[in-house]
Amino acid sequence: MDPCKKMWELYSVKINLALWDRILRYLLGVVLSTWAVAGGPWWCFFGLYLLITAAWGLCPLYGLMKFRTYHDKFQLKRRETL
Repeated sequence: MDPCKKMWELYSVKINLALWDRILRYLLGVVLSTWAVAGGPWWCFFGLYLLITAAWGLCPLYGLMKFRTYHDKFQLKRRETL
């Protein structure tokens, strides 16, 4: 295997959020963050987490639970050939 390709696979960020999940997180994050800044309950600051994960495309909680809404077609084909 090519060493550059191996390094890329090792250090690349694995996206686990589908586009619909990212859009939903973004919208909910904006609403909750706005509510928190306007004087809402403290738990509304959870909206910042939703905004960060929507922008990043990676949810650490999904990673811990081994759950993902994004499925890369190339990765699925590669697993089938292995």
